Parts: sequence; structure tokens; C-alpha cells
Amino acid sequence: MLSLAEVERLLDSAGNLYHRAMLMTLYATGMRRAEMCRLKVPDVDSERMVHITKGKGGRNRDVPLSEKLLETLREYWRWMKPKTWLFKERSIIGAPTSRLRKRWRGQRPEKLQRRPVYSLP
Repeated sequence: MLSLAEVERLLDSAGNLYHRAMLMTLYATGMRRAEMCRLKVPDVDSERMVHITKGKGGRNRDVPLSEKLLETLREYWRWMKPKTWLFKERSIIGAPTSRLRKRWRGQRPEKLQRRPVYSLP
């Protein structure tokens, strides 16, 4: 479990609002990366403060949405104005995760050669 200072460092490491909104969504809701990538704009219900997702196994579930996350998502929406996918990668047509799945399928993590954005001391 991360301390409050570590969470702040993690969120501050985001390069822009797009990445910050994604990190905050993952951390604040506890949803999986694939669930976040499949989020659509109508899935965010600010009236009930609940986020509806298609979860593991294709099941629908409700995830609480904090005030701070809602504020960040609203700021992100005003900036990006997403139409369908909440976090769409601009160069991909269709589901935002299709290219990532092709690139990472069957590879071991040590072969990915990606530098960490955030590391614990």
C-alpha cells in the first residue's frame, strides 16, 4: 500500500492532464487497466457519483467516484472533449488498447525495455 506522499509523487509524475486523469482514475477507483481503456464518456455518472464499467468476465459493476476525481475528469473533458472513448489513444481506430495488446502479447515483462515512470525508494 502506498503512503499519501507516495501517491502524491505518483500523480505529480504525470506529464500532462491526460496521464494524470488516467492515473487518478486507476488509483481512485481500483479498476483494471483494461476497464479504464474501455471507458466511454456516458459511463461517468456525476449525479450518482458512480462509474459503471464492464468488468472482468463481462460483468457490469458500479465503482464509487470521488469528488476530486470527478473534478479532474471534468477538467480533462473540457480540455480533450472526448466523443466516445474517455481515454482514446489518438492514433488508434476502435478500442484504445488494440495496439498495446499486439505489442505486449506473449512477451515477458523483462523484455519490454520500458523505463519506469515512477519507482519507490
